[in-house]
Amino acid sequence: MGDFGTFFHKAVGKDAYAYQKELATRTEPPTILKVPTGCGKTAAAVLAWLWRRRQASTRDDTPRRLVYCLPMRTLVDQVKDSVDKWLDKLGLRGEVAVGVLMGGDVDRDWSRRPEQDAILIGTQDMLLSRALNRGYGLSPPAWPVEFGLLNNDSLWVVDEVQLMDNGLPTSIQLESLRRKIGTYGMCRTMWMSATVSKSNLTTADFVEGDHVLLSHTKPNSKVTAAKKTLMMLDGVEAKGEYYSISDARKIFGCYRGKPTLIIVNRVSRAQSLYQSIQKLAGDKTRVVLVHSRFRPSERREINRTLSGIADDPDQGIIIVSTQAVEAGVDISSHTMITELAPITSMVQRFGRCNRRGEYEQDAQIFWIDTGKSDTTPYDDDAMKESREWLLQLPPAPDQHTTQKGHDQPSVGPSTTGSAKRGTQPRSASPDDLEYAAPSKLHDTVLRRSDLMALFDTSPDLSGSYLDVSRFVRHGSAETDVLVYWRELPKNGKPNKTMAKHTHDEVCIVPIGAFKKFVSQSKSVVWHYEHAGEEYSENPWVQITPADIRPGQVFLVGTDSGGYSDELGWNPNVNTTREVALPEKQTTAKKGAWVSLADHSAHVHAEAKKIVGYIPLLVDQDKNVVLDAALHHDLGKSHPVFQNTLVGGCEVRKSTLWAKSPNRGRTHERKNFRHEVASALAYLEHKDTNRESRLVAYLIASHHGKVRLSMRSPVSRLADAPDGRYLLGFKTDPRNPDTIPESPLGNDGAHFPSATIRMSVASIGLQDKAHPSWLSMSIGLRDDEKIGPFRLAYLEALVRAADVRASADEGG
Repeated sequence: MGDFGTFFHKAVGKDAYAYQKELATRTEPPTILKVPTGCGKTAAAVLAWLWRRRQASTRDDTPRRLVYCLPMRTLVDQVKDSVDKWLDKLGLRGEVAVGVLMGGDVDRDWSRRPEQDAILIGTQDMLLSRALNRGYGLSPPAWPVEFGLLNNDSLWVVDEVQLMDNGLPTSIQLESLRRKIGTYGMCRTMWMSATVSKSNLTTADFVEGDHVLLSHTKPNSKVTAAKKTLMMLDGVEAKGEYYSISDARKIFGCYRGKPTLIIVNRVSRAQSLYQSIQKLAGDKTRVVLVHSRFRPSERREINRTLSGIADDPDQGIIIVSTQAVEAGVDISSHTMITELAPITSMVQRFGRCNRRGEYEQDAQIFWIDTGKSDTTPYDDDAMKESREWLLQLPPAPDQHTTQKGHDQPSVGPSTTGSAKRGTQPRSASPDDLEYAAPSKLHDTVLRRSDLMALFDTSPDLSGSYLDVSRFVRHGSAETDVLVYWRELPKNGKPNKTMAKHTHDEVCIVPIGAFKKFVSQSKSVVWHYEHAGEEYSENPWVQITPADIRPGQVFLVGTDSGGYSDELGWNPNVNTTREVALPEKQTTAKKGAWVSLADHSAHVHAEAKKIVGYIPLLVDQDKNVVLDAALHHDLGKSHPVFQNTLVGGCEVRKSTLWAKSPNRGRTHERKNFRHEVASALAYLEHKDTNRESRLVAYLIASHHGKVRLSMRSPVSRLADAPDGRYLLGFKTDPRNPDTIPESPLGNDGAHFPSATIRMSVASIGLQDKAHPSWLSMSIGLRDDEKIGPFRLAYLEALVRAADVRASADEGG
């Protein structure tokens, strides 16, 4: 691939800055990348990683996955588009996977290819929840796979840290815990922003001295020399959810026929102001609404409009937006009107005016004081501090007092000076300020005990799971749910065969607003219960506000409303258009007869491919994965499983099967888990050393439903003397279940028959040589040579091999 400068120019069409070259050639990434707005930090992070993964000398020292974490979903599409363009220009599109994680139909292909280089782009909600083993929008059995992959062999790039609230200390603590507990390969985090310092990234377990800073300032460039003056817009006041029509006229009066950006602090206020501005502008000027509560199908059109501004900087267009354009969005306006926000937010907003220096003069920013009583969603003290800072800024050197008696300070990057927040001189430039840590401590900080508790994905006795929303967003802030709209059958209830929601259908909605919508809606709202999908005729459950949890996916009938193509999420809308679904694939495979011998051979072969491409695994690790892959389905030889697959087909009963066209049938024993039999059978014939216990754990966990503990709802079994069974197996030690001799692979090898002793599900030691399943699993989780991150990573490898083999078999 040659030197980095050539590589960068081929991708971007521009020469790399010195800091971008330094980032690519460092032995390890810095923890902090501080770059002024508009100076290419996204290209720096992505292309430095990509170049290193293409060099033989640096490939094995560079993590396999780049995880690009953004605070808002509106930034994700733009980063994805840039990455796609760079890969195309470099001829690497098929060689490097690109996954998007921001709600809806979250891309899962990357998790099935753990050996492939991948760039994963997502919001902090989606990525941090997965890194905490509680992936939003995923069913619980899928949590450990992405937890394992994201916490091993990955470079996290956390962008625009000033917008992350509680997500920031969580990302810092995860970095510290990975270093202390241990991971496979390098797993590091790099935090990026124009306004970040070491003191911002200090937590209980990660202190300022642990950070390495790489910064960039390019003097005399067109970007840093861009001029823009600031002026307070007098006589305009935001009143709750709307502006008066007279205030809207004053705001519209700032428009001068070139791209104009209006930024307000609330979605509802942006929607109402958009409608007012639209009426005032008439048909002559295009008005666009931007916020984070649009479906992807509508957001794509918005993004196309925004990207077109760079091609025609003199076009007449007005963008009414929330904080959605505050960071990461590559948009430049001639005129900006913004409500007051904290200093860091104002700095980011200023960077969206005359961003590239394309307007040599007259670029103007107006700010609106929201008043002391209207600070939502920001902290009162932060707003007060920002107001004082703005009012104290001195006039630009070439500006004079205006006819209204106001000085016009310059807020362009060329202004010199540097100071900490609260002590900056009057000449300080926003882009040069170094902001000190917040005056108050974060209200929620992830600790080691929290992480260990989150490793367990079993529900508690009430059926609930440990909630991580407090680690993802601020405890008092709105957290989100995922909502999509469909035309429902005449009876108003969705059926089991309804197609899964797609990425384009899903809107991200604040949980508080959605609870209010559900409580006031005349129609019903539905949630798909994954836990009951194997046993229930229809797992769709009608929900109440009390049932709603962050990250869940809900279905709403189109006649209940709640969404508008023009306005986005809006509970006052009466009806909602359904997004057209893609045509069903008629060539999908139906289920095939696959013998147990063939399936175990196929999974073993896939596992061998995977571990062969991952040099960070030592031979012992590889052997554990391969052993688990070969033995993972031993329990399918149990008569209950075979009866389900074979049914009444007598000619098929002479072979032990792993899959059949009947695989969707319900087992005659409720809650039957074949992987339990596989794991316990394996343990019965192996030494009880750490490697054997690790293989047994990976076997039991290969569907994600049996991990640290073995328990299920209380059930009865007529042919058991005491009438009880657990996970489909008899609990009476006098009459246990057994499985017959089972084929291993297709080379003629067999595994001996085995007894399924469910006493292992008891708490505590059975004897010194036979610990309970719970104590054995916790022992692996807490083992300093394994630990939760490595353990989940090995789970992910085995499960990827099984999924891929099953897909090839038609299952």
